[in-house]
Amino acid sequence: MHYPNPPLQFSIIPNIALGFGVILVITQVYQDEDTLDIVEVDRFPCHNRATAEFTMRQIIAANKS
Repeated sequence: MHYPNPPLQFSIIPNIALGFGVILVITQVYQDEDTLDIVEVDRFPCHNRATAEFTMRQIIAANKS
């Protein structure tokens, strides 16, 4: 089964393992008529939320072309 490439979805969650910083989680959702598949593409540990948002903007800009 061939899926079209869905857009990336971004989440910023706290890094509980270290007690500081955040993790930028990138996922894609593939939806078929009767199934829903959520695939985690990658996780990026970041020092703070501003760094995570900057990284997110860079990824979005790189995927536009």
